[in-house]
Amino acid sequence: MRSSPSNRWNIARRPFIFVGALLLVRVMAWLWLPQPPPASQAGLAVWAALTYIAYNTVQTIVSVPYSSLSTEVSADFDQRNKVNVLRLLFSTVASAGTTLLAARLFEDYRHGRLELGALYLVIVSASAACSR
Repeated sequence: MRSSPSNRWNIARRPFIFVGALLLVRVMAWLWLPQPPPASQAGLAVWAALTYIAYNTVQTIVSVPYSSLSTEVSADFDQRNKVNVLRLLFSTVASAGTTLLAARLFEDYRHGRLELGALYLVIVSASAACSR
């Protein structure tokens, strides 16, 4: 991938981020919902390995151009560094928060304090709220 824009819209990274994000939804579904489920443990291991490789490939398609977007913000090293530190900080806090929330939701579901429909409703509502 080049740093200079290579199309008429002067955007070099955004198409990779957009297409990768669409692919990421499908790959995450494959990773967690094998259809049909493999019949043997070996089949399950192969399924897990292949979908994990696909996930990492698609994640790279998204994360490399996303990480390099700070070069378009400023030519100044210090400003780019501040942008990257803030991006990393928010990413870390969001990752920790979603991990803790998911653990709590699945624990409540496992102990019968939360129905499956309510679990899905919480997940979809949280996703919708965060995407605005």
